[in-house]
Amino acid sequence: MGISDVTTPATSVRRKAVRAFLPAALVAGLVGTAPLSAGAATQSVNINVSSTSAAPSSVGRGFLYGLSNDGSGPSDSLLQPIKPASFRGGGEIDSDGNWGWGVGGETQFLPRYNVVKAQAQRVTNAPYKATYDVLVSDLWGSDGSGQRPASLVQPCDDGSACTNWVNFLTSLVNHLRADGLLNSKVRFDIWNEPADNSYFWPRPISQYYTMWDVAARTLRSLDPAGLIVGPSLANYDVTTMAGFLDHYKASNTVPNILNWHFSGDPVADAANAKGLLAARSITGVTLTMNEYLRANQQTAGYTAWYLAKLQRSGIVSASHAIWTNCCGDPTLDQILVNSGGVMQPTGAYWAYKGSADLSGSVVASTGSANVDLTAARDDSAHKVVALLGGDGTFSGTLTAAISGLSATPYLNNNGSVRAIVQRLADGVLSAPMTVQDTRVPISNGSATVTVPWTSTTDAYIVTLTTGKPATTSIDGNTTGNGNDQFSYSSGWGVTTGVSDMYAGTANWSSGPGQTSTLHFTGPTVQLYAVHDTDQGIASVSVDGGTATDVDGYAATRDAGGLSWTSPTLSAGAHTLTVTVTGRKNAASSGFTVAIDRADVSAAAAPTTTTVDANVTGAGSNQFNYSTGWGVTTGVSDMYAGTANWASAAGNTASVAFSGTKVALFAVRDVDQGQMSVWVDSGGATTVDDYAATRNASGSVWTSASLTSGSHVLHISVLGTKSSASSGTTIALDRVDITS
Repeated sequence: MGISDVTTPATSVRRKAVRAFLPAALVAGLVGTAPLSAGAATQSVNINVSSTSAAPSSVGRGFLYGLSNDGSGPSDSLLQPIKPASFRGGGEIDSDGNWGWGVGGETQFLPRYNVVKAQAQRVTNAPYKATYDVLVSDLWGSDGSGQRPASLVQPCDDGSACTNWVNFLTSLVNHLRADGLLNSKVRFDIWNEPADNSYFWPRPISQYYTMWDVAARTLRSLDPAGLIVGPSLANYDVTTMAGFLDHYKASNTVPNILNWHFSGDPVADAANAKGLLAARSITGVTLTMNEYLRANQQTAGYTAWYLAKLQRSGIVSASHAIWTNCCGDPTLDQILVNSGGVMQPTGAYWAYKGSADLSGSVVASTGSANVDLTAARDDSAHKVVALLGGDGTFSGTLTAAISGLSATPYLNNNGSVRAIVQRLADGVLSAPMTVQDTRVPISNGSATVTVPWTSTTDAYIVTLTTGKPATTSIDGNTTGNGNDQFSYSSGWGVTTGVSDMYAGTANWSSGPGQTSTLHFTGPTVQLYAVHDTDQGIASVSVDGGTATDVDGYAATRDAGGLSWTSPTLSAGAHTLTVTVTGRKNAASSGFTVAIDRADVSAAAAPTTTTVDANVTGAGSNQFNYSTGWGVTTGVSDMYAGTANWASAAGNTASVAFSGTKVALFAVRDVDQGQMSVWVDSGGATTVDDYAATRNASGSVWTSASLTSGSHVLHISVLGTKSSASSGTTIALDRVDITS
């Protein structure tokens, strides 16, 4: 917490600035009133997937306190997915009277130390292996609780020998050693936010330097491999940092890790800090920021924006600041919300999860005036993922211009790429909201993804991947007469800037007989519409079929709720029709129908099941052989290393299966013969397995498309051969079944 955030020296510094998590705004009088502002701002970012660098850094996935005092909370199910990299704590206990060493020596120190022990033992070991910065000043008793007793002495109040301080440091090191915590993961953060006669250091700066030098020399004597962190300045300031570095160098007490709190621009401040170190010929020092994000910055969007800045900065680690419920509250500095004893994630939590999920190599990207991003390409997973955040001032339309796709040919499917856009709305959020899942065209190795940036506090994840979209979401305000477009009769209005609706738009009408149609291609469609106290009844149908009444009344507003789902439809194009009936529920105050969006599901991608020829039996997906067949194992160039073979005419095999196509794989070689192959009672095809060059597991025959359902593949050895072949053997490898 920064010194600039201190109210008065005598009051709490880790201020209880409670942040409210509000429900989605209720838009009163949504329909029939003047439209809200359209918020038509546009900005662009650029991603070049062909330009790669190092693996994504874990910088920023760190927390100040944020764990329960016994180290057990939050649960692994919430903590592991965000892959935390750093923690910071000193056992601050607000109300139990355990003031620390500076008041009561070992007796007062131990309750605080036991918190540090429990937390550090959890997060520095598998599966986490994060770093833990021990806030030495908090263990002394100089924390931010605001309850510090007047009897608390400061280090070196007893003279330049600092005897009390040395005894304390010695005890701390001994405890850490006994508990297996004297290692490179546990680091000594000597003093939090020192400044001349400040709240945290209520003594002259000259005494701070004495305290620091004694601490650095004592710790390095007791633990030569130990890592020291400092000076933990409240805010990055060039002049102040330069003065500290001048003293550290002159006294030979330079910390291993140079850190500070709260950079307005971490990229610029990190560059400046590196310059200060270089100017003094100080080498081997890494940079961290052990507190970042002020109270008004802790939104999903700003978190993702700052994570992008940290990724560009070269800072090794950074820990999220705490502003409420300090300490021992297992909310990871309020990115989780405790609701009736159940921890619920927020949009900021999903921003950290998005950061943790970046894999492969970072690709070159350029942010806009108010949006920044981190993007990574993972060739093994066949995906490119970008985490985007804003500085809290942008909403509107963001265009992501993506180039270099020639370097990722696995993403190109007939000239297009699948693009998934997920919205991380601020506040409690059970999961990211998929707002787009569609294909976008690739032209000259480039594609464009449009992100409907609904709120200034949003963050977004954009994923480019393979395969067909599971669903395509079509906003109600995507209009026209083409596929995946809504068309409206003359009596419809539109309201924009509605924060709790998909893409922030609502298309509405109250007039009986007013219609909206959506042309789409897919096996199912789902309609989402406003449910509220003033909504009426709509009639919904597909392709002119039987209409279903859908009642939009609800006692509690749900602005983008699922209203209706179609039955499974035949392959091909369809038309959804929504009609305003002019009827309503008796409890409703109005007749309005307000459309949010429609989700159209994609046809299921075909799946392939491979059955080895040595999987035998009379059931489905099993080979059934007549007498006269042999089996050879350990054949290195065949599927599963097995070959089932026969040479005599009349030897047969069959495979019962369910699917729409089957392919037979068999040996082709200089000694192979001929067989007859057919499905069900269809016409047989003669297949010649002779080949001048061996191919032990190639496809030798594929069926035509079959009706979906159960079938039987039949194989009969003919006992004949090509004149060039030396034998009549048929050696089966496997079948691939498409369903």
